[in-house]
Amino acid sequence: MAIKNGWLDPNLPFSDISIFDFNSDPIYLFGKSDPKRGDVVVFKFPNDRSINYIKRVVGLPGDEIEIRNKVVFVNGKPLEMKEIPGKDIMEDMDDKFKGYNLKFFNIKTGEHEHIIQQDEDNYYKTDFEKRTIPKGMFFVMGDNRDFSYDSRFWGFVPHENIKGKALFVWFSMIVPLGEHNFKFRPWRIGKGID
Repeated sequence: MAIKNGWLDPNLPFSDISIFDFNSDPIYLFGKSDPKRGDVVVFKFPNDRSINYIKRVVGLPGDEIEIRNKVVFVNGKPLEMKEIPGKDIMEDMDDKFKGYNLKFFNIKTGEHEHIIQQDEDNYYKTDFEKRTIPKGMFFVMGDNRDFSYDSRFWGFVPHENIKGKALFVWFSMIVPLGEHNFKFRPWRIGKGID
């Protein structure tokens, strides 16, 4: 599946081509199991099932989820976040994000440690009123928190919409657009998706 937006930047940037396990309902190579907190999954968009989306699972059925001032709380506890320098990350990103006031954080979501980015000057919705996730539903978010169209806007993802879990990057490039040149990113090929 080709990534056609920057919603999971910097972990799955625009135009990465990633491999997914679509064989079971949903998952995985060593048996069937439900998505876990922190998994990156492909799912049918609840508002138009003909469109596939890719996001990170942040909340599970029965979890209480809330977002205040860009901090995600799961069952009353904030996800652990630590700000990290962004210089090296920015060098590997698509030019469209250059010039933004971005901050990068290591964050732990379930058993997964990954990077998220936030735009300090954003005007998008960042808070989410405290809610309990219904049975059979999941709360998903993009790692590019301030530029992601996700559960904060359109609600929960039904279990039956989840098609599979992202496994690794198969190919990576920056597609030439306008004045930007093609850029091959061989260092991303084979990278596991965490």
